[in-house]
Amino acid sequence: MWNHLDRNSIPGAMAISRHIGKLNLSRTALLICDIQEKFRTSISHFDAVVLVTKRMLDASRILKMPAFITEMYPKGQSLFIDCTLGFYIHFST
Repeated sequence: MWNHLDRNSIPGAMAISRHIGKLNLSRTALLICDIQEKFRTSISHFDAVVLVTKRMLDASRILKMPAFITEMYPKGQSLFIDCTLGFYIHFST
């Protein structure tokens, strides 16, 4: 496992990064998918994943970038987004 990744440590990464460029906020969104307490034992370094997710969500708010959050069957799973990330969004279909 790599402790540190940079563009020189992955073959072809320099070429890829030149084509990706900067974020275009008019065409960019953050997707947070199924971060729930039920998955704590299935996700390696779960606490770190939640911390980084919170930072990314904070950054998306600062940049006024839309964020979309999914959760798998909320009535059957224990909610994690609500208590840890500090918000809850309800979507109905």
